[in-house]
Amino acid sequence: MRLNPASVLKEDITVIVWQESLDTAVQKAKAEGKLIAMYCFDPSCTECQQLEAVTWADECVANIVNSQFIPLRINGMKQRSMFKEYRIVRTPTIAFLDMEGREHRRLTGFFAPPEICARILLDAAETAISLKRYDLAQGHLNTAFATAKGLLSCRRRSIIPRPKLFIQKGSKVPAAGGREPAQGISRQ
Repeated sequence: MRLNPASVLKEDITVIVWQESLDTAVQKAKAEGKLIAMYCFDPSCTECQQLEAVTWADECVANIVNSQFIPLRINGMKQRSMFKEYRIVRTPTIAFLDMEGREHRRLTGFFAPPEICARILLDAAETAISLKRYDLAQGHLNTAFATAKGLLSCRRRSIIPRPKLFIQKGSKVPAAGGREPAQGISRQ
């Protein structure tokens, strides 16, 4: 899905405005003084699909990514050379690149919105410190602290369904560790 960079809002929902070229992302990063958040995915990857549907679609996450980073989205099926260059072996991977396109940190796997907000901001702050860009690090840390105060609203919108526990008289469910079945509790 290609988004119009001129419009960050679509149907009253904030979306991430992804770049699709490393060269374009590096140019923007230099011009705006931001780090690049490179999201590497495979369309057939279940965790990538979950990250797109739950995490990247979250308004809090989109606002942070759009305001603090140059977002770059790399499709492993179409841009295999990028996967080889950055040694991406597992998806989803989120790599933090400096203004020259050099990788400093990375995250792999699915993260729910509240967790990814904290992780990307703290990793970006560490990257900025390693680059001796203390002003940039301070901005990421300030955003992390400000966001932490408002994460409850993110959690409320981004709940991942989990099995509910129901107590049913006489039902048997195997207990943890393969011991005898527990009495009266079943998962549905």
